[in-house]
Amino acid sequence: MKTLLIGNFGSGNRGDELILLAALEKYGAEKVVVMTANPNFSRTFCECEFETISPLPTGFRSILQWYCNKKYRESWHNLSGNIKQIIFPGGGLFAIKTKAVWIWFTIVLQLRRIFPYISPIFENQGIESINIIANWMIRKSFAQCQYLSTRDDDSAIVLQNWDFAAEKKRDLVQEWLEKTPKKWQKNRGKYVIINAIFPINAILLQKIKKRFLDQKIIFLAMNDIDKNFSDDLPVFVPKTASELLTFVSDAGGMIGERFHALVLGLSLLGKEKTWLLRKPYAKKVQIFAQKEKIKKV
Repeated sequence: MKTLLIGNFGSGNRGDELILLAALEKYGAEKVVVMTANPNFSRTFCECEFETISPLPTGFRSILQWYCNKKYRESWHNLSGNIKQIIFPGGGLFAIKTKAVWIWFTIVLQLRRIFPYISPIFENQGIESINIIANWMIRKSFAQCQYLSTRDDDSAIVLQNWDFAAEKKRDLVQEWLEKTPKKWQKNRGKYVIINAIFPINAILLQKIKKRFLDQKIIFLAMNDIDKNFSDDLPVFVPKTASELLTFVSDAGGMIGERFHALVLGLSLLGKEKTWLLRKPYAKKVQIFAQKEKIKKV
């Protein structure tokens, strides 16, 4: 009997893969089945082998594939007798956009149908009150869970307002990094890292270059699409977790925009060497920056 891990895995976002890596170390790679859109990407990044299964259908094309591909359907139905618990190990799945909430709501409904005897566990969740429809779907998703924890106080408050009991924790990656020996920690200060998910204003970029005049500036792509916003900077795209963690540990600073870029900077380099690139693009980043007192560069 294995644990089924559910999350936004295999989508190309290294932050989500770090959540998976932390969950694999927590539950044991040999004892889990991971729902991932790209098994090779997830296994390569996490640098270990584990059993995988394709994501449940959430859109027109995947639903069509579900009904046209008997092997796809059977892979899930055959799994039903081999799973002892279902865990969503973290992330902001139920936040920011109604579309994202819809995706995970439909997945929860399908899990309840395939595994009627298992109530899911939601750990280290980032949750936002979005709108009436999204909020209804979030409440329905959590209605029959056996355990629920959040990664920040604001998420806990949202759930309390909906009469859900939830344990307050932190982001799973942050918890994992603090408990893990810093085998990558070198702090050589060879370069300063920038991560962005939108184009960087030319004036802001010039300001950063002047501030770190004596250090090379390298752009970190936490997601492959981030490369589009690297401007003229050299780009580093990590293939494995070890590459990513070593790259950040060797830096002299992290100027981040994505949530987990800031988590890596804070955990591996410290508060004095971690900055926000600009005003947070999402509430989860704003909450994290305020709590940890991370300032704009």
